[in-house]
Amino acid sequence: MIIAGDGTHQIAAQEIGQFFKFGLKPVFIVVNNDGYLVERYTCRDPESSYNDLPKWRYHMLPAAFGCEDWYCVRVTTTGELDEALAEVNRTVRAAFIEVVTDRYSMPPYYGDSLLNPQSMSWIGHGSSRPHRRSRSPASCDPKRQSAAEHLF
Repeated sequence: MIIAGDGTHQIAAQEIGQFFKFGLKPVFIVVNNDGYLVERYTCRDPESSYNDLPKWRYHMLPAAFGCEDWYCVRVTTTGELDEALAEVNRTVRAAFIEVVTDRYSMPPYYGDSLLNPQSMSWIGHGSSRPHRRSRSPASCDPKRQSAAEHLF
């Protein structure tokens, strides 16, 4: 399984074809949050055009690189993500899931780390990661929950 953000994926997307070439069956999950999220949180002007990426149709990349019989899908809700992951578990073919999130969606501990460097003290010190924040009952409703809330 390969999980990458859209910015990282645009740097190395051509490698998708190598998986097909060598008969590998990876599961790609690309988190599409419309740009460089770390840069948005750490620079003075988060809406600077530098942080924006070209609008790619990530879920269509495997076909563009010659990958045949891959399961490829774009999801925006938890229900769609659940269906996509269920399909991945039912099959033995490669998969590519594009998870579209809000521009500033990220795991709670990740955002805390960017805004408060002391909260990253667990890195390299053998301690466990910070716990996720609890969610409200409404955020657990698949009909109302975004794919990002489900993934993070």
